[in-house]
Amino acid sequence: MSNNLFGINIFRFIFVLLLQGLLFKYVDFKLIDIYIHPLFVLLLPLEIPMVLALVLAFALGLGVDTFLNSFGLHAAVMVALAFLRPLICAIIEPSSGYEPGQLLSKESLGRSWIIQYTALMMGAYMIMATLLEDLSFSWLWLARCLLSFVISFLFVLLYQFIFRVKV
Repeated sequence: MSNNLFGINIFRFIFVLLLQGLLFKYVDFKLIDIYIHPLFVLLLPLEIPMVLALVLAFALGLGVDTFLNSFGLHAAVMVALAFLRPLICAIIEPSSGYEPGQLLSKESLGRSWIIQYTALMMGAYMIMATLLEDLSFSWLWLARCLLSFVISFLFVLLYQFIFRVKV
């Protein structure tokens, strides 16, 4: 990982943690929870070792748990998401494959790929987080999961379309 990419990811880690903990923590819509911190795992480089991805996901999840008083819920879900990431990337791999050093961005993989990737990753995150938080399945759970997914997905996608990473 180049020094520039390393610095960008450290900044993104801190930015996402503070945004989640200091801003989105206070957005209260009764049924809807807005989660943008999975964005960090979504945008990690493809070549990052699995152990490092899991440790970073755990650290960010633990930081979010500290802000939200959720006792390890986000740490567990972030680790599961980091574990699922290579599988999801393999499922939606472009026909030409991934190039060495390629970033997971709309510039390198296209808009439709990044929308599909974000939807799958955020969908997996929201299902796991909502199930672990509620420990039940009902129509209210489904509505809460879907509404939280849509709003969180739009915020994460907005971030990906506004900020551009040049390495």
